[in-house]
Amino acid sequence: MVDGETHYFLGKRYLLRVFEAATRPRIEVNGNYIHLFIRLGTGRERRIFIFNEWYRSQLK
Repeated sequence: MVDGETHYFLGKRYLLRVFEAATRPRIEVNGNYIHLFIRLGTGRERRIFIFNEWYRSQLK
């Protein structure tokens, strides 16, 4: 879960952009990018969990 990774959503290819800030975790789709907003120091496993939970909610 680092900048520049390719992810597919609804059959379209997106590049991941990761933003670390003092904010609640959230994900936004903007143009050809998926923006992942996370808190500073968030580990790899937590990033994957946040992304997978967002993806599941979108599929529902």
